[in-house]
Amino acid sequence: MRPTLPRFPLPALCLLLLPACTRAAEPAQCPPPTASGLTYAAAVGLMCDVDEKAGLSGEADPVGIGVKRTAWMTEHADHPDAIELRVLISVKEPAEQARMLREQAKEVGLTRCALADTLEHASEGGIAP
Repeated sequence: MRPTLPRFPLPALCLLLLPACTRAAEPAQCPPPTASGLTYAAAVGLMCDVDEKAGLSGEADPVGIGVKRTAWMTEHADHPDAIELRVLISVKEPAEQARMLREQAKEVGLTRCALADTLEHASEGGIAP
């Protein structure tokens, strides 16, 4: 005689397997915070508010402000993905920098990006390489 295995009703089996199927995976677009605790979203926020946070004004030095922005971002927006974004943006014209920065700001949930607004209307002084 063949041994019989206990039979589980289908709903009970589904309930047993449910916890394995409901684990939340870490979203690919949300890299982990840096050792200092800075998330990518926070780093993009710092990049967007660089002029205010660093006390910079394009009127005083329209050409040199790009270097100052980059220096401040390098020191404060240290998330690896933000660093990559800054490097990619730095080789573009200001209008393209604005578009790329605004796109990333929107992607991380920011409703506005002051630097993108400024760069849209600037012919020089964007983020420097």
